[in-house]
Amino acid sequence: MFLLKAAPLVLLPALFLGQGSDPGLSVRLHARLLNDLDPKVRKQTAQDLGQYGNAVRNAAAALIRALEDLDEEVRAAAAHGLGELGPSAWVAVRPLAKALKDKSADVRASAARALFQMGPFAKDAVPALISALKDESARVRRRAATALGAIGSSAKAAVPALIEAAKDKDPGTKTDASVAWCALSGLGGIGPEAKAAIPALIGLIKSEDVNLRHGAVHALGHVGSQHETVIPALRAVLRNKKDPNLAGTAARALARMGPAASAALPDLLQLLKFEGVADSEIATRIRCDVFFALGEIDGKGKVAVPALVAAVNDKALDWRCRSVAVQGLGKIGPFANAAVPSLIAVLMNPESSAGLREDASVALGNIGPAAVPALVRILKDGTLVGRLGNPRSYAIKALGNMGSAAREAVPALLEAVDDPEVENYAIQALVKIRE
Repeated sequence: MFLLKAAPLVLLPALFLGQGSDPGLSVRLHARLLNDLDPKVRKQTAQDLGQYGNAVRNAAAALIRALEDLDEEVRAAAAHGLGELGPSAWVAVRPLAKALKDKSADVRASAARALFQMGPFAKDAVPALISALKDESARVRRRAATALGAIGSSAKAAVPALIEAAKDKDPGTKTDASVAWCALSGLGGIGPEAKAAIPALIGLIKSEDVNLRHGAVHALGHVGSQHETVIPALRAVLRNKKDPNLAGTAARALARMGPAASAALPDLLQLLKFEGVADSEIATRIRCDVFFALGEIDGKGKVAVPALVAAVNDKALDWRCRSVAVQGLGKIGPFANAAVPSLIAVLMNPESSAGLREDASVALGNIGPAAVPALVRILKDGTLVGRLGNPRSYAIKALGNMGSAAREAVPALLEAVDDPEVENYAIQALVKIRE
């Protein structure tokens, strides 16, 4: 094997930066440096090659060769670099699967992480990742579990092994979740193809470990929308007053199921009345979770709209909750026409944040024709010219977002084209309406 004379590590960045105009040449120089006598140079080179991204395919070939380096730090750096290249380095899936049996735990962990970064393109590594769930290193087991989730439905064969891994006693670290939590995340990533795990997931809702309870509920939201036992189990969580924080997670899980979870709407409304949560931040998160779920589940808005409108009108409510409520009304769309006055009030209120106004503008656009008259009145209101927050611009954006449904507003928008304050918005809206 040809070996370059060792170069001082500190000189490498200057050498590579000089090749910035020709990435192909720089990769070839890096590839030669992977044969350097100094393992520190080879390690640094492997790390650098991972930064070339999708533009340089030759980097993957060089890094695959480096997986066989005699120095374990170089091999680990090569695996890391392949992960940084992402799906464009799919040719490395089998070499990385082989690296899951490397004698070094660092190399095995880096290989598992790289396969995670390749997502569905790493499906050929599923058997090796299943074996890695029993690795002696907890870090490898964690990364193998999350990699299987990233692969998705093609990792269906891993479901039994992940169910078993959910029993792993690894406590995790300050920076890494436990193996069991990662296994639950992996099952969620596989989605409906992991339906065999539903009984185990429902059982874990009662775990003494708070993280496992949340992990199980989160996974059920991804796995079980079509399973008859899942929605009743999540509704029971919503009704459990002893654990309102978990109820918020259940609300998010139900939101993923959309209208299929409509039976849970009464429980979600009841959750808004919870008491006894001393931590205001947790209380805010729970309300946000419920408002989000209402918007996702109640497609016709019969139950959700009154609750969401009340939240929009409640100026004492945390702004994040009001924003999620506004977004929920936008999700419901035309069936939320009763919310038009409240959303218009958001646009008109000088104390409304720019983000809240933007959300209201999008929601009004989604509601459609029912909002057009009120939006046109804002557009024609001469008293709003030069007003802080410029509600006219948000009204015009809402009209533009409606497309052809806002044809009634075309005359007012044509007049606005002559107004320097909103002319650009008006032109953009007219283009969208006439498309």
